[in-house]
Amino acid sequence: MSSRDRAAMALKVRYVAPETLTPYAGNARTHSEKQIDKIARSIEQFGFVNPILTDADGNVIAGHGRIRAAIKLGLKEAPVILLAHLSEAERRAYILADNRLAEDAGWDSDLLRIELGYLCQLDLEIDPTITGFEVAEIDLALSLDVEPEQETCPTAITSGEAVTRQGEIWTCGVRKVGASVSWPASVSPRLQNPRR
Repeated sequence: MSSRDRAAMALKVRYVAPETLTPYAGNARTHSEKQIDKIARSIEQFGFVNPILTDADGNVIAGHGRIRAAIKLGLKEAPVILLAHLSEAERRAYILADNRLAEDAGWDSDLLRIELGYLCQLDLEIDPTITGFEVAEIDLALSLDVEPEQETCPTAITSGEAVTRQGEIWTCGVRKVGASVSWPASVSPRLQNPRR
């Protein structure tokens, strides 16, 4: 790439009203409302730190979900980077590449467990689901490749009053079990053996 090409490609952030940008009608990537909500939460928490990419006419190259989240949040401006150096074929190829290339990445389960574990220990300073992981995914990541503890879970008490109170948490190996509302005794056998 020549110095002239690099100069033409110099990235500069400008701020524009998100509703003035034109989403690419051929964008094959879809965004559910749930994902748009996650993106909006991320923008609220961290700021709009990942600019939208457009061509010279304001046609979106990357950031379709971020635009929808910005509009949902009622933002007056969103950061945009103009990519004027791309040909039509390059623009269309980049739209696909931008969405597809990250899918080939994996996760280092040990580092993921450490990072999510750190966030979970902050006691509500930051909600770990702001990362985009669902609660069940976080629970699974925290339990990956962990040696089970030698201790066994407490033996179930089959008679008498329950000794666990709502809100208590029991640790069973790498799992935690929270006490919540209990089922009536007549329902319990059906939960244990659904064929009845």
